[in-house]
Amino acid sequence: MADNSIFTYAEAIELILGFYTFSLGYWEDEINEYPLTKECIELGFTIKDNEYEDKYILSEKGQEFFHEYIKDISEKLLNEVKKHDYEMAYGEVVEWFRKEFQLKDDEDSKEIAEYILGNLYRYGNKVLKGISRSKGLFCRFVKC
Repeated sequence: MADNSIFTYAEAIELILGFYTFSLGYWEDEINEYPLTKECIELGFTIKDNEYEDKYILSEKGQEFFHEYIKDISEKLLNEVKKHDYEMAYGEVVEWFRKEFQLKDDEDSKEIAEYILGNLYRYGNKVLKGISRSKGLFCRFVKC
């Protein structure tokens, strides 16, 4: 289970999106806009990128720390989809993320859903997306 005494799930998700998607880190000139990133720097969760000296990326310690959140979030999602016979409408999955982790931004809910869905193979599951007239866009979760 993730140690959420440092960051709430919503805060951890914000950081996961910043460190694991898009720019894969934070630029030094933007740090003042992201107080959570400043905290990560102070906690030793980041290092300067070898390729870009003005960019912070996760250190090994930071990767280990956030992996626990990712693992826990993934397990919570798998427990939820089990209640739905391993199939949920995509919109329901996104809404579950928003409610479960008290996310304020719908875009963050979609982004973390996509990241976790794409990462479930690390935990022995994969997601097959489909579309049907009756269900619309849906996700089927299967063991791999």
